[in-house]
Amino acid sequence: SLADGTVAGIDVPKILDGLAAGHLSGLAPTPEDRTAFEQLAATFVIADGVARNQDLRLTSSRLAASGAGTVNLPLRHLDYTVHPKVVSPAGAEPGKGAGIDLSGLEIPVQIVGPWDKPAFRPDLKGLLASDQAAQAIKRIGRNLKSQEVQDALRGLLSGEQRAKPRDLIEKLLKKE
Repeated sequence: SLADGTVAGIDVPKILDGLAAGHLSGLAPTPEDRTAFEQLAATFVIADGVARNQDLRLTSSRLAASGAGTVNLPLRHLDYTVHPKVVSPAGAEPGKGAGIDLSGLEIPVQIVGPWDKPAFRPDLKGLLASDQAAQAIKRIGRNLKSQEVQDALRGLLSGEQRAKPRDLIEKLLKKE
C-alpha cells in the first residue's frame, strides 16, 4: 500500500480536461507527465515467478481505478487489465460547467507485453458492457437524429460550416 505518490508517464487530469473541453488531439502521454494519487494498494500471490493480483485499488482526485492480472517476473512480461473510472473534481456538480461531464465513465484498459514496452489497449468489449457507456451510446444515437446535430455534421463534413469539434461533441452527448 502506498500513499501520496505519482504514476509516471501519464497525466490523467490533463487528458480528462482535454476530453471534457472537446479536444481530441494532444492526448498522447509524454514521459514528463505525472498523475498524483492518494492511495495505491494491491496484494499479490507469487508462484513459479508469476505474480497474480485481483485487488488493485487506486484513488486520486479525478480517478478511481481497480485492476487485476499477472506479472511474469522471469520473463518481465505484463498481462493486466485496469478499470479506471472518472471521478468528478471536488466541489464540481456533475453536468455543470463549460465542459462535457465525464464523471462515472469507465474505460477498461488492457496492459500487455514486455515491461520495457507494454501495449495499452482499451478493452472495447468491457467498455460496451458498461452501463454508463451504454447510456452514452443510446444518448448519442438519439441525438444523431436531431436536426441540430445533423446540420452540424453536414456542415462539418462538407466544409461549408466551421463547426467546432467541442460543440459537436456536446451536441452528441447532451442529456435530454
